Formats: sequence, C-alpha cells, structure tokens
Amino acid sequence: MKPRKRFGQNFLIDRGIIHAIVEAIRPEADDLVVEIGPGLGALTEPLLQRLNCLHVVEIDRDLILRLKKRYSKLYSPERLIVHEGDALSFDFGALARAVSVQGSTFYEPSPCLWLRRELYQSEGSPSPTRFDTTSRRGNDIAVRKTSPLPLVATPRAGEGSGERADHAMIAFTRKQKIVGNLPYNISTPLLFHLANFAEHVVDMHFMLQKEVVERMVASPNDAAYGRLSVMLQSRFYLESLFDVPPQAFEPSPKVHSALVRMIPKPLEELTIADPECFARLVSAAFGQRRKMLRNTLKPWFDEAGLATLDVSPTARAEELCPDDFARLANALSRSEDAGRDSPFSLAR
Repeated sequence: MKPRKRFGQNFLIDRGIIHAIVEAIRPEADDLVVEIGPGLGALTEPLLQRLNCLHVVEIDRDLILRLKKRYSKLYSPERLIVHEGDALSFDFGALARAVSVQGSTFYEPSPCLWLRRELYQSEGSPSPTRFDTTSRRGNDIAVRKTSPLPLVATPRAGEGSGERADHAMIAFTRKQKIVGNLPYNISTPLLFHLANFAEHVVDMHFMLQKEVVERMVASPNDAAYGRLSVMLQSRFYLESLFDVPPQAFEPSPKVHSALVRMIPKPLEELTIADPECFARLVSAAFGQRRKMLRNTLKPWFDEAGLATLDVSPTARAEELCPDDFARLANALSRSEDAGRDSPFSLAR
C-alpha cells in the first residue's frame, strides 16, 4: 500500500527496531494499550501477541479496512478494537473509563453495572472496596478482590448514608499505555493534546523525528531547549531511548528518528496552579527567545518583581528551568485572582 503524504505516513519495516520498541513498551497481557496510527501493523502484530486486547486509533479508512480484513482472520473482534478518527481530537480519557467483562467492553455513558450487596460489602463496612470482575450473569457480576484492573465500588445514588446499600455502582479508573509511530507533521500539537490526558496514562512511547525528541528532553541553556521542553517536562519524566535511521522506514524519511518514553509525574510533584496561565507565560517568554525576560515578561513583571521571585531580569527564557516558570506563573495567577494588573510591580 502506498503511503499518503497528507497523513505523514512513513511505515516502520525494520524487524529489529520493531522488537526493540516492543521490549521498551513492556506490555503485559492485561494492560490497556492504545496504538496511534497503526499503519500496516508493524507494531500492531507483536503487541497483539502479548495483549488480551489492543485499541488502535487510525484516520486512514483504507488502512482501517486493511487492518480489519487482516486481523479478523486471526483474532476475535474483542482482541483488536479499531477507533476511526483523528488522534488530535480523540478522547483518550474515555478509554481509561472502560472495563472488559468476559469479552464485553462497556464504555461511559453506557448503562451502569451493578453488584449485589453480598458480593462486595461485608457487615459494618461503610467504605468502598476494590474488585476485579470475573463473570457476569444478567445484572449480577461475580467479583474477587485484589485486582490488577482497578474498579471502585461505591454506594448507589439515592441510598441513605446510614443504611447498607443494596447495590454498588462500578466507577472505571483504568490507566493506559499509549504508543505509536507518530506522523511527524502533527507531532507537536499531538503531544500537547496527549498531555491533557496524563492523569489517565501509565506511560507513553513514541517514534518521533530525532530533532523533536532532542527538544523534548533538552536542558536549560541547550540550543534545543524551548517551549516544547518546558511544557512537557513540567508534566512528564522524559527519556530518549534510542535513535532510528531513515532506512528503517518505507518510504525513508529525510531525517533520523528516535524513540522517546514519557511517564506522567505523580500529582504530588505537580506545582502549577493554573496550567493556562503557565502556558501563556512560557509562550511569551520563548516568543522572542533572544530577548531578556525584563522585556518579554514586561506586561506582567517589572525588574524588581522578577528579582523577588529569584529570576534575573537580564536572563533569557532558555536559562530558566520548568520550576522557575512554574514559580512565575503561580505568582501571576495569584495576582490575577486578586484583580491586580501585575503581581510584582513597583508601580502598583
């Protein structure tokens, strides 16, 4: 099948590289894994061999037909679930709220599933308990405790707090692994879109243009350090795993590629009070990266204000680490909440 330029398609064909990627992902049978842009199935096949179920997101209808025709002969429909659409607008959070029960997958807002009291609640136990589903008969679901698939049982709405509920509603809280050989022409906006779902993610592994990966993992004062570095490092632990030569693809791109690992930071390590304010500040600082911060951030901070926050007014954006930007953004956010034009201005 001929790759389509408008979708930025370069199909991975090197079996050694494919094996190395799968080993880096380390998929377990019960993992919730989502592949973006499966293409001709280079990663899809080895992932399916290890997983009980694989979700793929694909925009090319011809590729979707090819995938379904090829894998329908090898696997049941529950093993490979194809989502037709653009990854830039796909709701990855919806998949995190899904659960499989003996081959049947339930998604919000499908009808709630209920558990009988005797299956989940012991005498005098008012708190929710975690379960894994093992079988289903009508509206009854058999469950067992200690599950690698986290489901939270909570009292049914409308039940009195002083009484034991007759049923419990299952809340879905499953996290996912996201992988893919991403189209280079949309890689940056796609990474920002995926960052919105970090709380639903265990880790992400992506093949990207090497230059983009270098920008992602760059440190302050590096030539590659910029807006992309700050925005992603504020939310993820990033690691460039290995480089991939052009000849590993068909057609061969004109650039080298690299595999990057992204692991969301735990909530207790996130210090940004207002993400939108943070993004606005970082964008302004790097909009004219050779200018000093006393100029690029002048609408919000004067020199004394920057110094108060331990930021040199003569520094440039590339000299600040993500924590420095977080400190500035939090100060700006507090000032805006208080109705002031500038958080640290001698003129106020």
